[in-house]
Amino acid sequence: MPSNINIPVGAIIGIIAAAAAITLLVLGYLKAPPDTAYIISGLGKKRILIGRAGWRVPFFERVDKLSLRVMQVDVKTSEAVPTNEFINVTVDGVANIKISSDPELLKKASESLLGMSRQELISLVTQVLEGNMREIVGSVGLKEMVQDRQGVAKKITENVVPDMQKLGIEVVNFNIQNFKDGAGTIENMGIDNVEQIRKNAQIAKANAQRDIAIANANAEQEANAVKVQAEKQIAEQNAELAVQQADMKVRADTKRAEADAAYSPAGAAAQDHRGNQGQRRHSPAREGGGACRAGDRPSRA
Repeated sequence: MPSNINIPVGAIIGIIAAAAAITLLVLGYLKAPPDTAYIISGLGKKRILIGRAGWRVPFFERVDKLSLRVMQVDVKTSEAVPTNEFINVTVDGVANIKISSDPELLKKASESLLGMSRQELISLVTQVLEGNMREIVGSVGLKEMVQDRQGVAKKITENVVPDMQKLGIEVVNFNIQNFKDGAGTIENMGIDNVEQIRKNAQIAKANAQRDIAIANANAEQEANAVKVQAEKQIAEQNAELAVQQADMKVRADTKRAEADAAYSPAGAAAQDHRGNQGQRRHSPAREGGGACRAGDRPSRA
């Protein structure tokens, strides 16, 4: 026999309320990725989520999304633009842009770009970039554009930044890819530049050959001077050596002649004669005494 279960009305209401609250929490939970801005609006102040979790009130607040990824925009002048030298040129460039994550700029982007598709956004940015590019191209010369492409691109970037900031867009970089003119002026400038480079190269080569010739001549002159000085020193040393050798030879010949004279017969007699004379000089008294005694003997007889 089935039994009747009586559930209080309050409990039923509480269960329904809890289920509704859980449903609202689940439906209102949001988690924004780091490359997308979630813009919550509807009740009170507008809130923005980037790379973090949040909550919205279902049915009373809405969520709009803005991609923060970098977008590439090709920019080309739709028609020729005269430079400050009145030379018509067409310019091709490319820009990388993105919706800024800066709170102030993102607020501007949420006011001006919400609801736009990617193609609509690129079309808008292209128009702004082309207008600024035409303005800068008209203020510079063709030679500056060709020789300082990065400088011209920098001028265009600096000129376009204020307009982009009004839309909440950040210009990551801008580069000029190509210049063209219908009159062939750029090509002629290239030919003239090539000829100038060739001329400078020939002049540099001639100067280098001249410097090499001068350096070789100086080196030969210095080498010859060193050689002459060395030969002079050698000659002086040889002359000094010859004088010394001659002097030594004279001395040696003199000594040899004296030795030969001392050992020859005439030299020996002369030596004995010189010896006898010496003896006579040293004994005169003996000779005188002998003479007296010899003289006395006859007187005694």
